[in-house]
Amino acid sequence: FTGDLAECGDGIVQAGEQCDDGNTTPGDGCDQNCRIESDLLGNDDCGSPNVIGVGTVTFNTIGATTDGPAEPGQCALLDYTQIDADVWFAFDSPCTDDVVVSVCGAVFDTKIAVYDGADCPAVGSIACSDDDCGPGQGSRLQFAAQIGQPYLIRIGGYDNAQGTSTLTVYCASDTGFGIATCGVNPSDCSATSDQPGCADVPCCLKTCDID
Repeated sequence: FTGDLAECGDGIVQAGEQCDDGNTTPGDGCDQNCRIESDLLGNDDCGSPNVIGVGTVTFNTIGATTDGPAEPGQCALLDYTQIDADVWFAFDSPCTDDVVVSVCGAVFDTKIAVYDGADCPAVGSIACSDDDCGPGQGSRLQFAAQIGQPYLIRIGGYDNAQGTSTLTVYCASDTGFGIATCGVNPSDCSATSDQPGCADVPCCLKTCDID
């Protein structure tokens, strides 16, 4: 217990708690006393991103600060332009192809953006997403990448939403991720039943991510 009424580990941030991720396990960004483990966020600053390649990694934004620019274009849902409590990843593209960046399945209100180059961004993103997987289901974007080109990936939240989840990055033509074949035919895409849920590839890709 962190207070008279708050129970650490119940998933509800209450008086006396800085966070509550639904457990009392330290090392995941929120400690056993429901205090933020901000020292774990080595990639809180855009100048010190975690280096990643294609694949899936876990991330944590609990306790992160905000140091990226506002995004008034694609990421301005309900006129909220900032990506709060952001963490950063450095990615050198292994392909000349569309690259997919997905945090579909995140249980907090995510926003993600990609910036050209390895330096902290001075201008807006080349791609941005707010709830592209569906309300409350995470974000997903796709951008045209050049092989060997460095990019910065930024993950944060809407209106200071924070949490932990997984980030997946892949080249769109990489069948190893089981994505390139998804949606070749509309009948490949099911929404809530065995009937086709989509009639075009972009919709199918989203459905496959969510599934």
